[in-house]
Amino acid sequence: MTRKRIIASALSLFADRGYDKTTFEEVARRLSMTKGAVYWHFPNKQALLLAIVHEVHERFDTDMLKGRDRKSITFAEAVDILAEHAAGVATDSEAACLYMILHSRIRWGETSMTELRGEIIGSAYKGGPFALLKTALENEAAAGRFRSDLSTDDTAGAMLFAWSSLIRAQIEGFIKKDLKKTVKTALQIFRDGWLPRGASAARKTGR
Repeated sequence: MTRKRIIASALSLFADRGYDKTTFEEVARRLSMTKGAVYWHFPNKQALLLAIVHEVHERFDTDMLKGRDRKSITFAEAVDILAEHAAGVATDSEAACLYMILHSRIRWGETSMTELRGEIIGSAYKGGPFALLKTALENEAAAGRFRSDLSTDDTAGAMLFAWSSLIRAQIEGFIKKDLKKTVKTALQIFRDGWLPRGASAARKTGR
């Protein structure tokens, strides 16, 4: 319970002040705790941020996969899940706040974040939206429905970036249309690019 309270306090401060300007003292003060008590749960601020990312991925897997085995997920199922999740994030104030903290209130390009970026990338391979897309594409490749000259990792990364950008655009008010439909359209357009050569045209003509 204390660990979750610390994470909640940190998220609130990251939203108000940004990651760089938030200190452990402030996190502890907001909870009427000592700085040492916060350090007992998290050795440093990067460990606290990594815990937040882990929690986001775990929440995604629990709430969106709903007990389904990710290893057998199809691309069509992945698209439905990601479209549903995007709409949920954009319309939930707490989820939208967390999303914006991770995507616009942290200077990921800083040299000091290099090690943490690597750990977060490793976390993304184990759970969350990237893992879902990567597995879905690997399943398509195993079934012969993915171009052999493309990388499933790179393709999943590009799709995740597009998906993430659409969510941010919706939160910031740049997209007013149905986000769920917009996400599905975007990911389906990507699919036409990674289908084996000739398959895309055949799919469009119904052959």
